[in-house]
Amino acid sequence: MNKDTRKGIDTALGTRKKKRKKGAKAQAKQNRRHIGALTEQMEQLTQQVSALTSTVSDHRKDSAASR
Repeated sequence: MNKDTRKGIDTALGTRKKKRKKGAKAQAKQNRRHIGALTEQMEQLTQQVSALTSTVSDHRKDSAASR
């Protein structure tokens, strides 16, 4: 029996495992991790935007100079 079949049977019979709710401390810990990861992503995106802005600026200067 493959995974999809088993999943369908569990759903039909209502025998799926219930997800455990996290305690407040565990949720706070996970939230801190997510915030840290998102902060890192924001820093990377900020650097990329900065690089693109300077590239566009240089390109515009070159275009204006060649006219």
